[in-house]
Amino acid sequence: MPNAIESIRVKGFRSLADVEINDLPQGATVLIGANGSGKSNLMRLLEKQAIHLVALEEIVLREVRAAHDFKRRITSHDLKAYAGDYLDRHAGEPFEFRVDPSEPLCVEIALPPRLRVDLAQYIQDERLPTGTSLTEGRLQEYVFSHKIEHPSQRRERITQFHPFIRFIGSQLKPNSGEFCPLVALQLRTDHLDDRWPAGDYAFALRRWRFGGGRPVDELRARSACMGDGDILSAGQSWKLVHAGRQHGVNWHSAEFDVDRERACDVIDRCQAKLEEDYGRVHNDRKNGNDDRIDLQVTTLERRATRQLARLQEVLQKHQDHGRTGLVRATEGRIREVERRWDTEVAQRESKRKFRSHWEEMCVGVIRVEANGSAG
Repeated sequence: MPNAIESIRVKGFRSLADVEINDLPQGATVLIGANGSGKSNLMRLLEKQAIHLVALEEIVLREVRAAHDFKRRITSHDLKAYAGDYLDRHAGEPFEFRVDPSEPLCVEIALPPRLRVDLAQYIQDERLPTGTSLTEGRLQEYVFSHKIEHPSQRRERITQFHPFIRFIGSQLKPNSGEFCPLVALQLRTDHLDDRWPAGDYAFALRRWRFGGGRPVDELRARSACMGDGDILSAGQSWKLVHAGRQHGVNWHSAEFDVDRERACDVIDRCQAKLEEDYGRVHNDRKNGNDDRIDLQVTTLERRATRQLARLQEVLQKHQDHGRTGLVRATEGRIREVERRWDTEVAQRESKRKFRSHWEEMCVGVIRVEANGSAG
């Protein structure tokens, strides 16, 4: 049985101040009410939301998948590190990036003049819908957050879609020879699994960005044992790197303990595996984006066809009775439906352009030691 609407709650839509309808029966439903009671407004609202209702099952499934994949999403701390690292390496002039010890995600930032100008130009060139006070130059408090929320009146939120984060991504082009951070960590087995083999591991960590109708950023990793060179599964690789991010301590003697040539070779293999993973996920997401656009366009077409069929019937009746004024009015309504349909289809089709790229976040080595051995 396809998904069905079981209840409707509307507040503040045209003449519908507060309407609630519960226990809707399956099958066809007839709305009965006096003129001006809001029947047409309710139907307009349902038609407007139809595309979301049709895709309800997909949305629910996507949310379940997102819950399982949550730990791979970019965190608020990642965003702060991403911005801070960019300023350290590329600002070229004095800047302010003051972290509040009592609230680590709250940072006072003031960009240098050249960077402010470049950021403002980027926002203008990309025609971004929102700007940022970072272009003003005064020291101001910001909050890094991976969640999209209503803006705070007191503090501007910096999410993965914030103009500054997008600007940084545009500057750090993939495969451009940018310096890639190299890290060396020590980790105890109790931060992973008591059965996790102790030893030295190499890894590569990348940020993937996918566009289309539903933009998303992800962190993906691949790891391998330095001993036999075997590549760990995607899940195991992420578990190791994520544990390193949370619990790892600096491995100060790695320069002397690790065979550099061997480490480079294993890291290269991890990066090659990430390339394979990226290609596969890119194709899956592109196909999913195309399917989603196809569904949306089909839904729009069906809705427009129903509306036009009803209007054609009305037009025919007016023509049969010689109601010239009503004929012109109905013809105008038909043109408006056709215009709106063309516009909405064009908007959906524009999201069929699927862009993606990846950025190297860091590579490194992790020594996993039995409990009590690591520092």
